[in-house]
Amino acid sequence: MGDDCGWGGGDWGYVCLSSGCNGLDFRGSCDGSTLRWCDPRDGLRQQDCAAQDKFCVFVDQNVGYNCGDCVPC
Repeated sequence: MGDDCGWGGGDWGYVCLSSGCNGLDFRGSCDGSTLRWCDPRDGLRQQDCAAQDKFCVFVDQNVGYNCGDCVPC
């Protein structure tokens, strides 16, 4: 699918990811309230956590970033 290898999640393990993911893997990252991650099938994905009255937060090493309550605030 692409040139980059990264963590695709528990069901996928390490896989080749779309080069359009700009180095992101399944764990993703936060850009303000926007959650971004690389899906092994669909490439770069994003979700507006604020639209759900949530924050973009780091959950743990297995999940990575996700929309949730602002635990570290």
